Amino acid sequence: LLYVPFKLAYRIADERIRVARNAKAPVIYVISHQSRFEPALMLSLLPDDTLHILDDASARSPWLEPWRELGRTIAFNAEHVFVSRRLVRVLKGKGRLAVY
Repeated sequence: LLYVPFKLAYRIADERIRVARNAKAPVIYVISHQSRFEPALMLSLLPDDTLHILDDASARSPWLEPWRELGRTIAFNAEHVFVSRRLVRVLKGKGRLAVY
């Protein structure tokens, strides 16, 4: 639902995202973004079971709050043991990760 305004306003072609959505797990999606639109789009388009590892700016942005509520998200902190354990657990469990 939050994706529709992007698709209409920016004429986004989303046919190729189906390939990414249908990839067999475990999967790591690497998202290189230059604006706030890319994290919002990926939170809207990637499968619901994807764990999104957000960069610090995206994790704290109030603008992205509605999209963060859509998916499973955590802020990346390389020094925090919990984050590392969770990443390994998701991948061992044949899960999906999206890293920004």
